[in-house]
Amino acid sequence: MKKLSFVLAAGAGAAVLLLSVQSCGILGGPPTGIQVGADATGLRVMVVWTAPAEGAPDKYLVHFRPVGDTGYQLVAETTATSLFHDPQGATGTYRVTARYGGDDYEAEETPTTVPVYSDTVTVAELDAPGNSGFGWSRNDGTGGTYSMLDAGSADYVDFYVTDFAVGSNRLPYCVASPNRGPDDEAELVPDGTWRTNGFTDSMPSSWGEDTLPAISPDIYFDYTPIDNTPYEMGFYSVADEYYGFIRVLGVNSGTAEVTLETWFQLVPGLRLVAH
Repeated sequence: MKKLSFVLAAGAGAAVLLLSVQSCGILGGPPTGIQVGADATGLRVMVVWTAPAEGAPDKYLVHFRPVGDTGYQLVAETTATSLFHDPQGATGTYRVTARYGGDDYEAEETPTTVPVYSDTVTVAELDAPGNSGFGWSRNDGTGGTYSMLDAGSADYVDFYVTDFAVGSNRLPYCVASPNRGPDDEAELVPDGTWRTNGFTDSMPSSWGEDTLPAISPDIYFDYTPIDNTPYEMGFYSVADEYYGFIRVLGVNSGTAEVTLETWFQLVPGLRLVAH
């Protein structure tokens, strides 16, 4: 009888242990693969992610931290794995959390729409010594100068500086689409698959520095004269639909150079450049 009592007691203990394990929490995990994109207007951000491998949560919480802020704001709760967010012209960082009961599992990825800033750089006029081409990396958004005299630069240049004349004495200098280079009066740019891009005239105050106009042949041109400084213009890449913002800080006709700073939006099709 004592042996039977021990077996029964052990069975009861196992049941208690099983109940304890089952009640210690709901199995869950974080969403993965968080990505951001642009909707057809270029003003709303699409946030997408992959459901946790551990199973569907009760809901997802999507937070947004606008550029310049220190904290996140809750912008949506959903059971779907994507949503559109209208940031009202702001750029910032997104965070997605999966909620299971009272437990939250936060994704590791925190994608951003903040444009990449490239600090002041000097770009030479086409006929002058130095690099007259400028382009942005599609990997990290950083900008740099390139020689327009090298056909190998064609894959990297987004604009160049020229006066569309022989020599560097004619003002105004212009920011021009690279595909114009081989036909430039200077006859220095070799043939190649140079990019075709567009630039706005001086940015109206209605656009400001936050939102760029949508691509249109009436707004974006293959070159823009720099007729005052500072001169602010929007940029659009025809081939891959990236937008950017260029601020020309100064023009020095004595050295045949311009100084400028830029912001590049790494989300294709997104017209937001608040910084």
